[in-house]
Amino acid sequence: MRIAILLLVAALAHADSVEFKNGVRITGEILGITRDKVTIQMEEATAAFDTRDLDPYCFYRLYAPFIPQDAQAHLELAGYLAMEKAYEPARKEYLKAVIFDEQLAAEVDARLKEVNDAEAKGLFEDGAAAAEAERFEEALARFQQVLQRFPDSPFAEESKKAMSAAADAIQKKNAEKQALLAQLAAKQAQDKNMQGEALLKAKADAAAKGLEDGKKLNADGLEQEGKGKLTRADRAYQAAATRLVEAKTLFLEVQSGSKDDALLAQAKEKLPEVDKWLIGVYDNLGHMWATQQNFREAQLWLNRALAIDPTDKVATELKLRIAEELIKLQQPPRQPPR
Repeated sequence: MRIAILLLVAALAHADSVEFKNGVRITGEILGITRDKVTIQMEEATAAFDTRDLDPYCFYRLYAPFIPQDAQAHLELAGYLAMEKAYEPARKEYLKAVIFDEQLAAEVDARLKEVNDAEAKGLFEDGAAAAEAERFEEALARFQQVLQRFPDSPFAEESKKAMSAAADAIQKKNAEKQALLAQLAAKQAQDKNMQGEALLKAKADAAAKGLEDGKKLNADGLEQEGKGKLTRADRAYQAAATRLVEAKTLFLEVQSGSKDDALLAQAKEKLPEVDKWLIGVYDNLGHMWATQQNFREAQLWLNRALAIDPTDKVATELKLRIAEELIKLQQPPRQPPR
């Protein structure tokens, strides 16, 4: 018995990475894990966390070797994983429950159908959202997954209809693109120089819109960060950065290709503003991840800010603070006085 306990402790006590639902990741020795709690020895402290706060796939990876070997334990774990939308491990656990108790076969079949229907619903809704956003290729891929993996689900027929609608939309969009290209080609043949300036004007307009979009997305990132929704904040900030980089690229194309005084003046005026907002977004990302002690991610964004403006005070000060924290983390813990 004593040898078995020692083997269990040895299996648990090893360095591992633990991921949480909020995106935080910590590394330490797993001292123990149950259905409800995981205990982790970090560098300077031991902490216990509610397993409901862990990413469900991470929780399953850590807990799977120590699941009590009885039908009810597997059944309850499967229910939790299904609720957390970790569908594949949920299915595995339902099937394991039947291995331990064949009388659960009918109940497990019903539960598996619920899991499959829930995943099919999620895929269908993702496809519908992608179609609404005119990301038709992505929508088709989601609908196809429903049909291939869950042909008997209530969403299979809806997916067929949605695929047909998405295919029609793609055809229509392609036709519109072809018509637009034909118009552009005709205009270019009539007056190449005028077409060039018109195109640059369109790019300047798109760049100006991209700048405004970047500002709004940055504001959304700040709001989500303030609410503690870091994944949404990260998504908004990165979308803001993408739009601002696109805007900068378009303004640079206008600046290098246009001969129109008004367009050149607009590009000259807006480029510093784009850089200012882009630096601000990078600083926000750096600050957000620094506060979460994800220093590598924080430094990546701060370096991008400094690449634009080496004198950026926010990025410089944050990098200094990060360096100080890293030095502290690398120092061995102080021994108590004897």
